[in-house]
Amino acid sequence: LELVQGQLTDERLTRLAAIVGESGLGTRKALAGAALPAVLTGLAVEYSGEAGAARLLELMRAGGHDGSLLPTLDGALAGGAHTDALLILGKGQIGAILGDRVDAVTELMAADTGIRRSAAGDLLGLLVPQVLGVLGKDLDKLWPISYEGQSDTACFDNALELLFMGGYSLPHAMMML
Repeated sequence: LELVQGQLTDERLTRLAAIVGESGLGTRKALAGAALPAVLTGLAVEYSGEAGAARLLELMRAGGHDGSLLPTLDGALAGGAHTDALLILGKGQIGAILGDRVDAVTELMAADTGIRRSAAGDLLGLLVPQVLGVLGKDLDKLWPISYEGQSDTACFDNALELLFMGGYSLPHAMMML
């Protein structure tokens, strides 16, 4: 949560507010109080377990979410074609994260924060690539988990560490291997 919130600087919040045509306060409240928790919860629900992790990896690769957006985020939020492309990408992926709850989350964001429903939808769309970019930034550090020439013991250790660091208890991770 803190990693993503760190990307939402005051300048970027001002830009996001201008893009969606809402006040800075309403935009901040919608992002921090509704959009970000909804996206992170959606990721946790839709992509839990081994099969979910594989689907999330595929979603991130398909969208090019390798962290390369983060250094250029200010340019992407400057308006014009780059912002439109970012919005289209995010809106295309929000359904994969929230499933059939997209409309409910959008309605809730609008009702709780006083922003327009269309602005809430746009904020969700603009947030998704940022969240996936933060997740994808260090993905190369995790994959591949074993390298050619490593001993079986080293491969086992790498896989166990990945599962344990991913939130599985040590006994559960060991049973999975």
